Amino acid sequence: MIEILITENQIKRAKKLYSFNNLNNSITKGKSEIYGAIGEIVTLDFYNRESLNASYVGSFDYDLRIFDKRVDVKTKKVNNAPELNHNATIPAANTKQKTDIYLFVYVLSDFTKAFLVGWLPKDLFFETATLKRKGEFDGNTFFQYRADTYSTTLDKLYAVK
Repeated sequence: MIEILITENQIKRAKKLYSFNNLNNSITKGKSEIYGAIGEIVTLDFYNRESLNASYVGSFDYDLRIFDKRVDVKTKKVNNAPELNHNATIPAANTKQKTDIYLFVYVLSDFTKAFLVGWLPKDLFFETATLKRKGEFDGNTFFQYRADTYSTTLDKLYAVK
């Protein structure tokens, strides 16, 4: 897992990415879209710092292109640093996205840090994940799913390098 300090410049750039008028199928009705944008910017900057030729795409199907791979960044707003028994999730409404890789990012609610927690190829994610139904509680916490969601734990992800 890679911990990154979020800069003011990254927050400013993230705010320019979207109008924040509620993306389609937003579980939080748009309240957390800024976190998703920050996750995309932080990931883009990380891979470009590593000279891995990342570019921003921003389509419904995927957010970034890294070399020849289509990467969809899935960001979760959190209050604490992630642990390996926490979840990586994809809403069931998003299973048709034309992406090669899901990359999971956690962003602290105070915008101070982001954690690039791991990634999986799309097909392997769905082989690994379990479908959780709306209203079902997560086995590790008191979290209740707000929509049908595919979920796996962070320890099943490949490390970000």
